[in-house]
Amino acid sequence: MLRNHAVMGYVLGYSTHTWELFGARSWMVAYLYWALASQPGAGGPSPTGVATIGALIAMVSSVVGADMAVRIGRRRLCVVAMLGSGALAMAIGFCNGLPYGALAALMLLYNALIQADSAALTTGAVLAADPDRRGATLSVHSVLGFSAGFVGPLAFGMVLDAAGGANTGMAWGLAFASLGAVAALGPLALRIR
Repeated sequence: MLRNHAVMGYVLGYSTHTWELFGARSWMVAYLYWALASQPGAGGPSPTGVATIGALIAMVSSVVGADMAVRIGRRRLCVVAMLGSGALAMAIGFCNGLPYGALAALMLLYNALIQADSAALTTGAVLAADPDRRGATLSVHSVLGFSAGFVGPLAFGMVLDAAGGANTGMAWGLAFASLGAVAALGPLALRIR
C-alpha cells in the first residue's frame, strides 16, 4: 500500500488537511476572544457561538465538497479548497483589526474552506487503493491524518509563543500563517501519482 503513489498522495494531502483543521479548531475560540477583547464595545456572536456555527458549516461544506469533487474532479476540488483555505489562513490571523463581526464572518468562511476537501480526500484514497488493501489504506490514512491533527495545534502554539505570545497580533498572524503554509503542501502531495 505504501508503494501506491496515488493512495499516498491522498493520504499525505489528508494529513496536511487535518493539521490545518485541528490547528484552526483548537485555537479559533482563543483568537476570537482575544480579537473581541481588543475592540472595546464590539459586539457580535460569541467566539464559542462562531465555533459552533463554524462546525455546522463545516459539515455541510464536506458534503457539498464531495458532490463537487464528482462534478469537477476530485484532485481539482482538493487543490482549490487547500489553496483557498491556505490563503485565508495566511491572512486571517492578521485581520484582528477588522470589525469583530467581519472577522467572525471570515472565520466561518475559513471553516467552510478547510472542510471542503475532507470527504474528497478520503474517497480518493479509497478509490485509488487496491480493493484487497482498502482496510489497510484507511488505517494508514487515519493514523497519519490524525497524527498530523495532533501535531497541528501544538505547532500553532509553538509559533504563537515564539512570535511574542497570545497578546500580540503579529504572533496570531504568524501562527495562522503556519497553518496556511502546511495547507499549501497539500496540492504538492496530490501531485504524487
